Parts: sequence; C-alpha cells; structure tokens
Amino acid sequence: MSRDTRLYETLNVSPDATASEIKRAYKVMALKFHPDKNGHSENAKDKFQEVSKAYEILADEDKRIMYDRYGTVDEYAIQEQEDAAHGAPATSSSFFGSSMSPGDLFAQFFDNFPGHSSFGRSPFASAFGNGDPFGSSFSYRGGGGRNTYGSGRVSRGPDIKHNLKCTLAELYDSKVTKLGLNRRRMCQSCQGQGSLRKRTCKTCRGQGQQTETRRTGPMVQTWTQTCPDCGGLGTFTKQTDICPECRGESYIKERKIFDVEVSKGMCHGQTIVLPGEADELIKTSYGVEKVIPGDVVITIDQVKDPKFHRVNRYGCDLVMGNCAIDLSTSLCGGDIYIDGHPSGRLLKVSIIPGELIGPNCLKSIQDMGMPKYGNDGAKGNLYIQFQLQYPVGLEPDTISKLQSVLLQDRNIQSQIQSQNAKVYEKFGDFTEVDEHVLSNFVPTMEEITSRTASSNERDYIKRKWKRSNDSSSTKRRHMGDSSDSD
Repeated sequence: MSRDTRLYETLNVSPDATASEIKRAYKVMALKFHPDKNGHSENAKDKFQEVSKAYEILADEDKRIMYDRYGTVDEYAIQEQEDAAHGAPATSSSFFGSSMSPGDLFAQFFDNFPGHSSFGRSPFASAFGNGDPFGSSFSYRGGGGRNTYGSGRVSRGPDIKHNLKCTLAELYDSKVTKLGLNRRRMCQSCQGQGSLRKRTCKTCRGQGQQTETRRTGPMVQTWTQTCPDCGGLGTFTKQTDICPECRGESYIKERKIFDVEVSKGMCHGQTIVLPGEADELIKTSYGVEKVIPGDVVITIDQVKDPKFHRVNRYGCDLVMGNCAIDLSTSLCGGDIYIDGHPSGRLLKVSIIPGELIGPNCLKSIQDMGMPKYGNDGAKGNLYIQFQLQYPVGLEPDTISKLQSVLLQDRNIQSQIQSQNAKVYEKFGDFTEVDEHVLSNFVPTMEEITSRTASSNERDYIKRKWKRSNDSSSTKRRHMGDSSDSD
C-alpha cells in the first residue's frame, strides 16, 4: 500500500489499477480538463497539469514502484526520507521530477496511441473532427507574444465578410469596383512579438510556473502554480524594449484597396472570394493569437429594380409587369416603347396588326433578358405583361363607325353568335326578363365591404376584388433567395 495515493485519486483509479486502466483513465480526464475545452480557465489549466503529471509517473513502471514506496519520485525527496530515517538533516525537494510539459505529454499520448501513427488516424479523431479534438493547440497568450503547449498547430482565422450592393444594370454589363477593408497584419519589425527583446523571467526561470513544497512530518507536499510575475509566459518585456512600430500590439492595422470584378449575369447571394486576405492576427480574451489568414468573402446584394425582376433558377430571364398599352394599339397594332432596361437602351416593340393584346396578356422578347453567368454571349428572355388602358369614353360617331366595322368582321360575328346561342339555351318559352342599365353612382369598395355582415365575408370580397382588379396578379418567381433584392 503506498504512502501517498493522490496521483491515483487524480486519475480516479485505485492503487491496484493496471497499466491499461491508468491509460484509459488519463485519456478521459485529459479530454475532460483540457483548457481548450474549458475556455482556458485557470482551474482547468491546473487540473490538466495535475492529470498529466500523475499519468507521466504512473505510466512508467519504475517511477510507479518508486512512488508506491516513497510517495514521490524526486531523488532529493527520497534521499531526504532516507536521511530522516537515519537521523540525517533534511533537504528541500520537489514533488514531480519530470521536465516534460503537460501539453507535450498530451500530444505524445494521442499522437502515438497504439496502432496509430498520427492524431488524424486516432480512434478519437472522428469524435472531434479533422483529427484535432480541441480545434487548436493549448496555449498561454499574452500581450505581444505566445507560449504554446503541445504541437503548436496554428488555427485558421475568421473570414472578413462584406455585402456589395449592385444594380441590375451593373450586373448586366459587369463592373470593376474598388473596395477598401481594414485588417490586422503581423508587425514585421518585431515579427509579431510586440517587443524587440524578450527577457527571461527570473522568478520562474522561464518555466512559466512556480513550485512550492511543504513538509509535514515525514510527508512532503508539493504543488505548482502559474508564475504571477510573467503570467505563465516565462518571459517579460521592459518598457524600453516595446516595438515602436506596433506599440506592443504585435500587429498593425492596415487598410487595403481591392479591385473587385463583378462578372456579367451574377445573381443576388453569389460570392466573390479573395483567398488569404483576412487578418493574420486576431484578438482573443487571452491576448493576440497568430492565425492562418482567412478569406475576404464578398456577397452580391442586388438592389431592387422598379420595373424588371429576375426569374428562374439562374436569374437570366426578366419579367416586366404593368406595361401600358392603349386600346387602339392593342386592337390594330402599332409601336410601344420601353425604357429603363438594364442594357441602358430604349426598346421599341412592334405590335403586329391582328395580334390582339388583351388585359394581362403575356408576351416575350427573345435574348433581351440578363446575360447567363459563365456563358459568354448567351442571354435569357424578357417577358412582358401588358396592362390594357381604356379611354375615358368614345364619341358617338366613333361608336357608330366602330360598331359597324366590327359587325362586318367574321371573327366578331362568330363570337357574337356563340354568346347568343348560350344565352338562348337558358331561355324557356315564358321566361320573364328584367331590363336594367348600369349606374355610375356607386360608393367605394371599402364602404361596400364595411356593410358586409361577417368579417370572413368582408375578407373574401376584398381578396376577390383585389384579384380581379390587380393587373399584375401573376406571381413573381424569383431565383433562389433573391426575393428580397430583385
């Protein structure tokens, strides 16, 4: 039975545990108290160090035998106990006698797990992704420097995201715009150290930790804590050594102007990526951390156009609603003009005589839509929905002439005969007919619906009235998520 069982209690195993049980217990405890999983709290750091030191001793057969016998593996402490047993004067000692850091032990344990040559193939890799269970190395960070436990792997920094507003005309013809972004870049004068010279902390002699020993009778108690003078860095910087370029921040703020090319036919939500142009250093709650620069991601934000709307999956077709056309042109043909097209040109559309344009009639013009992205020269179609505009009234002479001419047309005659045949089918031999005329003395629709008995009926009438009078009631079909910025 060992004199001191604290190491076994730290790993939550019994003094009779086998080597495999100790290894399994260390894996569980190390993952549980790793600082990267606990917000780098001081409590987690201390607990992680205790677990690592306990495993380092108990995993070694010779050290474990020595610990079971003397309660320590420090040769000076053992000699002190032997001297005390023989009446010799005692000497100071340290509880742990290993120079390996907790982070190195952790990396060595997982990187050399039996049957696996790297963390990427360890049995724990799939549980945490990419072979790194904590996403980054365990490190102490302080102003102007970094002291890393473990393998020192550098994580990737965040991307810089920016929305670039573009009109439909700019997406039609393409454009090159200048974009200025602020970013942090490593100071070249001090190479990201924040100082021109680092001095070793005399209190901890560069270890970042202080070890204290207390003797109680025949027992020796030793514990380790972060050095209060250097904050665990092991180094310190004098005021005269601070880098004048970055003023000890380890980075400089740089404003870079990018030439961003917006290609023809790009759509709302598409991205333009400038790789590796983001921050080289980022600020964290533990200081400044050097990272692999992320990307600058520019997202196209299409400004809504008052006349034209993009449709279909690729956004290459355009729809124009409420295109006004007069009664004469809709019946007899003629020319109408459309302005505001993304191409910047005025469109002349010829209505062929005999091509009757009715209310809400939908026509198309080939190759007058948006350019197809990535397909040079190809364009979509332009769809036009016409809104027929009647005159306020007609002169009596015009009505007489128009009626005379229309009644002579075979198509009109056929239409009238067809309608009359349907009406006569409903008449019986003695059907009573009430004759009426339309009146213009009517209230507004809001006043009419307000007199309706039930709220459901009012809502129904309003919907029906709106649908029957809405000349652009066809649903707009947007591509992807561009409904907010057509």
